[in-house]
Amino acid sequence: MNSSIGFQEEFADLLRAAGFALDTGVLGVCFLTAPEKRADGYFQIGYEWHKDHPILLEALSGKVYALGEGKKVLINTTLQSFLNFLSYFKSYISGQREVKPASYSAREMQEKLELFKSGRLE
Repeated sequence: MNSSIGFQEEFADLLRAAGFALDTGVLGVCFLTAPEKRADGYFQIGYEWHKDHPILLEALSGKVYALGEGKKVLINTTLQSFLNFLSYFKSYISGQREVKPASYSAREMQEKLELFKSGRLE
C-alpha cells in the first residue's frame, strides 16, 4: 500500500472523528479531500479563506503551518491540537447569541466619553 494513500485515509478519518466536513468554514479553513505532498516535503491539507493561502502539515514533526506571502507561520504543534482548537471555536460561536449593534446620539456618546474619562464608566 502506498504510504501517501494510507496517510490520506488516516487524514480523512481524523477529520470525521473530530466532526469536520472537508469544507468547515470555521475561520475560513477548508480541508482538501486528499492531502497533497509538495516538493518541499510538506503536505498541503487545506487552505485558509483562499486557495492561495495553503495550510501545511510538516510530515516529521506533525506541526501545522499557514503559508502566506512566502512565509510559513506556525498555527499549531499538532494536527489534532489544530482540530481541537477549530472544534472549540466552532462550539463557542454556535453558543453565542446575535448581538445587535448599539446606536447612540452624539449627545449620548459625549456623556459616555465624559463618564469614561472620569473613571465612572469602564
